[in-house]
Amino acid sequence: MWSAILFNGILSIIIIFIAHQLWEYCKINYTTQKTKNLVEIQASKYKQIAEDMERMHSGSYLNSTTLVMVEKQIPVKIQPSDFLPLDEKEWIHNELASFIDTL
Repeated sequence: MWSAILFNGILSIIIIFIAHQLWEYCKINYTTQKTKNLVEIQASKYKQIAEDMERMHSGSYLNSTTLVMVEKQIPVKIQPSDFLPLDEKEWIHNELASFIDTL
C-alpha cells in the first residue's frame, strides 16, 4: 500500500516536471521575446530635447507659452481671459470685487 502511494507521488512529480520543461521549451523557442530597449528610448528623448534646444538657440523656435516668435520678434500674447465667455468674466469680476470689499 505505501509503495503504491510512494510510486504514484514520484510518478506525479516526474510528469509535472516533464510538462513544465516542455512548456518552458515551447515558450522559449516558439514565441517572440518582448524586449524593451530603455536605453535607446531615453537616448532618443535626450536627442529630441537637444535638437529642440539647438533650434531654440538658432532662433527658429516658437515658444508655445507666450506665443512669441523668436525669429521675427513679433509678440502675440494671448491672455487666459480671452478664452472665457462673457458671463464667466463678469462672475469672476464680481467675485473678486466682493472679495476685495471684504478685506
